[in-house]
Order: sequence, then C-alpha cells, then structure tokens
Amino acid sequence: MNNTKAKYDVFQAIADPKRRKIIKLLADNEKSIKSITQDFNISRTAVNKHLNILYQAELVTKK
Repeated sequence: MNNTKAKYDVFQAIADPKRRKIIKLLADNEKSIKSITQDFNISRTAVNKHLNILYQAELVTKK
C-alpha cells in the first residue's frame, strides 16, 4: 500500500472560486496567510485549508 498523501486533481483544486482568487492574489508575489485572509470573509483556518488543497495540487509552494 502506498503511504504518500493523495494529491488533489488540478481541476478539483481550481473548481472553488475562493481558491481561484487565492491563485490570482499569489500570482505576482508571495503573501502571508494573514494577508490573504484580509481579502476574504473567512477564517485563517479556512484560508489555510484552501492553500493546502492548492499545495497538494502543486499549484502553490510553501516557504
């Protein structure tokens, strides 16, 4: 059995409008979770979950 984490499909990852907006925000430069949260009406935890999905789909990187 393979123990690696399942990757998200790119199309599933970008299906959510909030994740598409996050990608647009990060297109020009890197931002903190706090900075990204200010552009949404959701919690930092929710933003972090969206970022993890984008990371698993290899659409964003972590520093």
